Amino acid sequence: MPRALLKIQNAAFSLMPEKMFAETGLNRMQMKTLSTSMMDLDFSKQLKNLTCPVLILVGSKDRVNHKAAKQLLSLVPQARLVMLDGGHELNRDNPDQLAGMIRFFRREIFRRT
Repeated sequence: MPRALLKIQNAAFSLMPEKMFAETGLNRMQMKTLSTSMMDLDFSKQLKNLTCPVLILVGSKDRVNHKAAKQLLSLVPQARLVMLDGGHELNRDNPDQLAGMIRFFRREIFRRT
């Protein structure tokens, strides 16, 4: 994720009431710590070494992550990008289509082996 976006996210976390974090299992400070720890992660050089099939899923309304998904697709040799109806949280926005795509991908993998 872009560092600037993570910084903006942390600023937003600072303004949000603590109760907004209850469903995540983390409190505000833990969420900010997690977000900050992601700023220096960069696996892009190792991605070319992946040999397994990879399914990249992104929500059609999750415009912030479209560029990152396409970039990931270009870096992973065995990757396929699928855009599903929904936003950033596909598991909430479109759980049925998400589950269906994962099942389809899984069946496809097992056919190859």
